[in-house]
Amino acid sequence: MPIDPQIAVESSLVRTAWITPQPPAPAARLPWTGFKAADQATFFRQLYTHVKAQKGPICHTTTTQSNLDYAGWFNYFFNEAKGAAEGNDAIEQNFGRIASLMFDLEVEGAGAGAKIKFQGAFPLPVSPTFMARLAHSPGAIPKSILAYLFELGFVEATMTTAGDYFGMTLALKSNLTDGVAVRSSKGTFVFAYRGDTRDVATIIRQGAKCRAELDFWRDDAHVNEAWHPWSDADTKWKKMWFRKGAKDNDYFTLNSLAKEFHISCAYPMFRSFEINQDMVGPAAGWTPLQCSRLAAKNIVIRDVYDKTTASWQKVPSDETRVFACAISSSTEAAKTFELNNYPESAVRNVELEDMIAWVKVRRYHRPPASALEHYDSTRISPSMTIKVMTWGWVRTEDETRASLGCTPDGIKVIAAKLENLKGKVFDISHTAYFPAATYDVDRQRVVGPAPAPVRPGSQPVRLTNR
Repeated sequence: MPIDPQIAVESSLVRTAWITPQPPAPAARLPWTGFKAADQATFFRQLYTHVKAQKGPICHTTTTQSNLDYAGWFNYFFNEAKGAAEGNDAIEQNFGRIASLMFDLEVEGAGAGAKIKFQGAFPLPVSPTFMARLAHSPGAIPKSILAYLFELGFVEATMTTAGDYFGMTLALKSNLTDGVAVRSSKGTFVFAYRGDTRDVATIIRQGAKCRAELDFWRDDAHVNEAWHPWSDADTKWKKMWFRKGAKDNDYFTLNSLAKEFHISCAYPMFRSFEINQDMVGPAAGWTPLQCSRLAAKNIVIRDVYDKTTASWQKVPSDETRVFACAISSSTEAAKTFELNNYPESAVRNVELEDMIAWVKVRRYHRPPASALEHYDSTRISPSMTIKVMTWGWVRTEDETRASLGCTPDGIKVIAAKLENLKGKVFDISHTAYFPAATYDVDRQRVVGPAPAPVRPGSQPVRLTNR
C-alpha cells in the first residue's frame, strides 16, 4: 500500500530542516555532506532502526482499551503493521517518515558519524507539533497515518458457521473423559468458551457485543474522531478483522471463542511489559515499587510450592472468568483458525442468552526463561498453573434451561459436570493442557516462630540431663 503523498512531502521537509537548517534553527544539526545529504532514505532508515528495537509501546499513553486516545490507537495499529516492514525497505522508510512527523528528534554524535535519533526514551510523547496537527487538521496526516498502519496490519476475516467448527459436547478436558451434548427443542447448539475479566453483573448488563457496536465505547475510545479510520464516515468498524502481526482476532470487531475450556483460561494474556518495561525476570527480583504497579491490574504476588524444584516461589497471580457458551450451530463464525492454526474462532456478538455459565479461575504465572525477559504467556510452556475456584449460572438455572430448550434432567447433567470442575488444578500453555500441575497451590507455607530476643547482658541457659 503506498503511503499518503502528503506524509512523504511533510516528512521530507522535516529531514531538510535537520540537514540544512534555516535560521533561527541551529546552524549545524546533522552535518551530513555528499551522498548522505542527497540520500533521503538514510535519515528515515536510522529513525526506524530505533523504533524497530522497541519491544513495547511506541507512543506514551495513559489510556486503556476502553478509552484509547490517538497514541493508544497508534500503538495498537502499529503493533500489527510492523511485521510488514521486515525485509521491505520501502515500508521501513515509510515508518521512519511517520515517526519523523510524530516525535521530537535530536542528533547523536558529530561529523560524518552523526546520527538522527528521538528526543527521550520510549514510549515517546507525541510532539507538540503533531498535537497541533491533531487539533487543526485531524482528518489529514493524522488519519492517513492510522489508515496506512491499519491497512498493513489487518485483514478481513472470512466466515463459516459455528456448527462447522465448534463441538456439540461440553469440552472440559480437566474433568471429563466424555462430553455432554444439549438435546434441545430449539435446534442444534455447539459449545464454545471465552475469557472475560468483567464481573457477572456487568456481563448481564452489557452482554458480549463487540465493542465497535457499543455507542458508549465508540465515544470513550474516540472512534468517531476525524483522525480515526473507523469514524462514522467509514464502515470498517462494521466488518470483522484479523490482526496480521499477532495472528489473532481483532479486539474490537470480534469476540473470540475457544473450542475448549482450558484455552480460554489463558485470557487475558499476562505480559509484564504491558505493566512496565522494566518488569523483567522472575517476580522474586522485583522491587517494592515494581510490585506496587500490580494492584491496578488486580495482580498479587503469592508464595507457591514448585513441585519441579521442591522449593517455594513468589509468582504473580490473578483471577479471571471463563464463560461457557452454547450458541446456535448456524451462527456466523470467523475462519481465523485457518490463518493462525489456533483452536479458536470468533463471532461478532455473544448474546446474553448464549452464555450459560461462568467459571472463576485463579492463575499462577510461570517466570520467564531468563532474568532479562518479560513474563509473556505465549513464550513459555507451560505458562501457568490454573485452579478452578467456583462457578455459577449467568442467569438462573430455569432461564438457562428455557433458552436452551433442554429438559430439567439435561440441565442437571451440565450442572454436575461444572460442579465436578471445582477445585481442579492443572497447567496450561498458550494452547495445550497438562493434567499435572507445576505448582502445589493448595500447600500452606508454615513459617516457624521467630526466636525470642536475648536481653543485653543476659546469659543463655545451658540445659543438661542432670
